[in-house]
Amino acid sequence: MEKEGVREEVDQENKKECEVVVIENENYVKGIHDQQQVNKSYENREFNVSKLQTLNPTNPLRIVIQGAHQSHQVPTPSPPQPLRVSTTPQQPSLSSLNSRKFTNRISLFIFLLHTVVAIGLVCFLGYKAVQGILKEGSIKRREQRVLRYWFPQVECSAIISIFLAFIWQKTLREWPGFMIKFILWSSFATSLSAGILLLCFQKPSTDGVGVALVGYSIGNGLYACWVTRRIGFTTKVITKSLEPITKFPDINYPIYLMMGVGFMWITVWVLAVIGALNFYFPPLVVILLVLSLAWTTEVLRNVANLTVSRVISLYYLRGMQSSTQFCFQRAMSRNLGSACLGSLFVPAIEALRIIARGLNLLEGEDEFMFSCAHCCLRVMESIFRYGNGWAYVQTRIGMAVPHACVSCYYVCYAENPENRLFDKTIPDRINFINSGRDVLVQTPRVPRNL
Repeated sequence: MEKEGVREEVDQENKKECEVVVIENENYVKGIHDQQQVNKSYENREFNVSKLQTLNPTNPLRIVIQGAHQSHQVPTPSPPQPLRVSTTPQQPSLSSLNSRKFTNRISLFIFLLHTVVAIGLVCFLGYKAVQGILKEGSIKRREQRVLRYWFPQVECSAIISIFLAFIWQKTLREWPGFMIKFILWSSFATSLSAGILLLCFQKPSTDGVGVALVGYSIGNGLYACWVTRRIGFTTKVITKSLEPITKFPDINYPIYLMMGVGFMWITVWVLAVIGALNFYFPPLVVILLVLSLAWTTEVLRNVANLTVSRVISLYYLRGMQSSTQFCFQRAMSRNLGSACLGSLFVPAIEALRIIARGLNLLEGEDEFMFSCAHCCLRVMESIFRYGNGWAYVQTRIGMAVPHACVSCYYVCYAENPENRLFDKTIPDRINFINSGRDVLVQTPRVPRNL
């Protein structure tokens, strides 16, 4: 009896083990079937995703054959792998500095036409000046007097201004902190002393100019007191922005060339002014010559600024040391239209911006000031809308090499703040302003349509 009981227990255990094995086999077969369905779905997904990636450019129908062959293959019961679609990381879009066509063709055509007319007029008036000097009479005496007392002063002032410009830039690069303070307070002192000197002559013409200079000096003094707290930050930005200059030893060559051309043009222009005294409507002709000279010299200066701006921008945005000669050729050819347009309108825009900034301080108290400020902004907006923005970003009034470098530093930082070439000067300044430890007067800006 005991043997039969043990045998029955063994048989029951064997039956249970067989049932477990059958259940496991059924689950295994079911799992294989489910796995086949899952693998087929994944294969279909992978096929749809990689359809464009496996397309043969020489035989586009090859993708259909491969797909049909893969659909009839018996998949292995291996567990499904997660779907991985290989995607190439997209590079951030960088703004291109290479324009394939001439910018602002209308302004370029107007400037070239003006240059041809100005050269013809200067040559003709120069001939009239020589003719008047050789003839006898009152015209000869008047032209000789102008040639003796006015021509040497203009030439000497041009030479001295060129010499002082290079000294000014050299000292600003070497001692930026001292030179910023010196520029602010020397402007106040020189304009005030010149105004007092003109008032001492006690003539109607000199009194008017002297009063204007005294008022200008007072404004300079107030501005110097206002921006004293920002001198430290300005020194840091100038020092940082001038660091790439040492990597380009030939960056001043375009400036030398532009100054030489400007000096030669001023020399011939002085003779034309003398000849205008022996021509019809001398005041009108002299005014036209002055306007032509202002536009021409501004274009010459901004061509040099465009060259420096391009060199520094490529260094900050691309990390490359471009050729100064190539950048100068671009400024003289394709980007010359922007320089012409910017030279014509930038002074007016800067004047409107200064007026709008001053009126912005009072717009909360006076409705009339509010209307005047917004009127200036509307005029600026219309000019920006129909002009090229690069003409106003890269050609600034009174901008020399340090100014061009600082302007490019700000523009390139706004383009790519994560560049390794930038330090924490600007972020620290922004945090300082956001924390309320510095008073910030907002400048009126033209709204940008995105």
